Amino acid sequence: MKKINLAIVFGGASPEHEISLKSCAGVYRGLGKEKYNITLVGITKSGEWYYLPDVSADDIESGEWQQKEKVLCAFSPNRKCPGIILVENGKILPIDVVFPVMHGENAEDGRFQGMCELADIPCVGPRSTASAVCMDKALTKLVVEKTGIRQADWVLVTKKTYSDNTAISEIENKFSYPVFVKPTATGSSVGAAKAENREELRSALDSAIVYGGRVLVEEFIPAREIETAVLGNGEPTVSVCGEVLSETEVYSY
Repeated sequence: MKKINLAIVFGGASPEHEISLKSCAGVYRGLGKEKYNITLVGITKSGEWYYLPDVSADDIESGEWQQKEKVLCAFSPNRKCPGIILVENGKILPIDVVFPVMHGENAEDGRFQGMCELADIPCVGPRSTASAVCMDKALTKLVVEKTGIRQADWVLVTKKTYSDNTAISEIENKFSYPVFVKPTATGSSVGAAKAENREELRSALDSAIVYGGRVLVEEFIPAREIETAVLGNGEPTVSVCGEVLSETEVYSY
């Protein structure tokens, strides 16, 4: 059986860079090497792309991959020659499918997915539109609202309402404490906090506003957290439900 040329891309210029390393190590350990020709590409926090010819899952998880042999590379969106370009000699490593094991900004927000669509290379995960809508929690809220699905009530805080101090009054007029505060476009609980009073709310907003300048504040709902996974498009397969049991107030990675 012909092997699939699989590019695994990890890291990224994202606040969730370190989380990606843990995720990628798990994926890399679990993939069957007999089925795939694996090309590993690591992206640094500053956005540099490197092809990694010989690193282990442990190297990735620990961050040691940046000290290993690496070759500066780029992604070609040209459909006549799609793949990973090695900058030093122009060689193109052919790719059949890309698995972006990345989180957050520049990773799950549709930018990377759109690049793969330009190249017409299949990409694991949602396409660019769904990625963009789901990564931006304010957009997600608006879409969910139109479908009639029940959700936690919310207030969007912008740089303007944050800087002119109208946000806190709006939140307190709408909700009783506690409330949950989170940047609109991060995941893995980065910048998220539970605020029990005005002082904690102000501190949470100060921490969250630095991630993109827009913050979502939601009403508190005492509830259980249930999650599920969906695989496929036209005829999706849905997993059984699992319950998140967190040891802390905010569920983190």
